[in-house]
Formats: sequence, C-alpha cells, structure tokens
Amino acid sequence: MRRRHQWGLLVAVAVLALAVVYLELQRGRTSSALERTLRDIGFYPIRPPSKLVGPGSIYHVSRDGRFYTTVCEADETRVSKVIRDSPSEEMIARELQNTRYALDGNPASLINAKLESNVVESIAYSLSNVAVLEIPLDKNEEIFVQLTENEGCRRAVDRLLANREFVCQGQAVLIASVEYHLNAKSGRSAEGALDPQKASVVKEVIEASVEGNIDLEQGRFVSGTGLHYGVKVNPTCVARPSDRYPRYLPRNALDRFVNWIRLDVLGG
Repeated sequence: MRRRHQWGLLVAVAVLALAVVYLELQRGRTSSALERTLRDIGFYPIRPPSKLVGPGSIYHVSRDGRFYTTVCEADETRVSKVIRDSPSEEMIARELQNTRYALDGNPASLINAKLESNVVESIAYSLSNVAVLEIPLDKNEEIFVQLTENEGCRRAVDRLLANREFVCQGQAVLIASVEYHLNAKSGRSAEGALDPQKASVVKEVIEASVEGNIDLEQGRFVSGTGLHYGVKVNPTCVARPSDRYPRYLPRNALDRFVNWIRLDVLGG
C-alpha cells in the first residue's frame, strides 16, 4: 500500500508538472512582446502600468509575480532620500527605446473599417524617456525594518506568510512613456494624413485595444507618460525564521513548480 501511495504521488506530481509547462507556454503566447522583453531584462511587468508599485513598499505578490497589492506603503520622503538611477539604466533604456513592438490584436483593420479606407498596415508602439530607479539593498532593509516596526504592518505580513503567500519588497522600477505609430501601407507614417476627426477615431480604437487612456499631442498618440512599466523586488522575499526554505519570486514555470513543492507539498 505504501509503495502504491508513493507511485500515486509521483504520478500526481508529473501530471502537475506537465500542466505547469502547458500553462507557461500558453502565457508566453498571450503576453505582449514588451512584457516578454521586460522579463528578459529581469523586471516583472506591471499591469496596467501605474505609479502604485515601486521601490521601498512591501507587497503581497501573486505566486506568478503578476499582481501586486500594497501591504505596507513606504514613506515617499524616506524613499526619495535613498533612491537613485540604476547603473544599468543606459543599457536598458537603449535596448527598449530602439525597439518597436507590434500592438496586440488587429486594430489596423478596425481603423481602416471605421475610416472606410485601406491605408493603415499596422500599429506599433515604442518606449521613450526610459529610466530605471532603484534603492540599494542595505537602504531597503532599513526601510523594511522601519515599516515592520508598525504593529499593523507586521501583523499583515505575518498573516500572509502563515497562509504561504508571497510578501516581497519593491527594489527597482522601470519608468517610461509609450508612443504609438501608425504604419501606412505605403511604408510611411500615417499620422500626418489624419485630420482631427480621423485622429479621434484612431484614438478610440487604440484606447479599446490597450484598455487605457491615450493622449493626442501634436499629432502623436501617447499614453502612460512617466508610469511604472516594470518592477524588481529584493532577491529574496520575506520569510519567517521557522520557514525551511527561502522564498523567491518565480521567473518561470520551473520556479513556480519548485515553489509549489516547497510550500504546498513539503509545507515550506
């Protein structure tokens, strides 16, 4: 009976591993090119981009690293004294600003239909004014200690950890603005050929596609000016002294599978 139980457990683990790999492949297909690029350079994409997630504060993070809920918010005055430009900022900015990403879906066809024309070939977007700000780990530790000296913050953190949730502190953030580009079938930019009425139609279509607000500035479609598009957390997330394993926010399906074994199977 014992051997049968062990085989059953192994089969269950194998099935789960295959399911995790499948879901990872599906997520890879559905994530945008920008999100994949952010992950490649070590950031977790922030959805939607905002200023609500940043360095210093403590967050409850979903196990896949996609969603962040503030647990203890760092004081902006304290953060401003220790935050700095990242040494890797120039390299990251150059990589992101030299790349154009295709907008998901097929908004070009919808624009052509609404304008009763066949001019727009595709819509792309690029990042500008890219900056990476970070807090050195030793200074972040000081902020963490100060935050958790507050009883409410400490209890919230302890309660989440007791439920095997991930609690992580923001360490770096990538800030940028996005500009959208209409590529005409002639090979040129299509923005200059739009009168105010047509530009309004294009604006509505892009807004529906990205599920966010778009501004029209001097013939340019821009959004998310100065917002946070990616975040890095401390190398290790928060753990209790009694925890057997350190807690790492996963980078891929294998990491998530290891976390499941440690936290749910072995009781972490």
